Amino acid sequence: TFQNSLENTPIMFGTAVLAILVGLSPASLAATVWIFAIARLIHMALYYAISTEKNPSPRSYFYAIALLSNLVLVVMIAVHLAG
Repeated sequence: TFQNSLENTPIMFGTAVLAILVGLSPASLAATVWIFAIARLIHMALYYAISTEKNPSPRSYFYAIALLSNLVLVVMIAVHLAG
């Protein structure tokens, strides 16, 4: 479970650093990073609490929320650079 979280964190970290370097709004960056962090923490807690093969597992929803927050940050970077 911990390794799973470690594998997903560098991608968001890299995106966040890129957002800082291009001058994205700190509030927007903070919101997406907090959403990612909270979703990954809940995902990790659910990973420990329940082990199920049932799909979609409740873990899947929080994984998707974290992934979506990272994708939103990438889109905001692209819009910022285009504008």
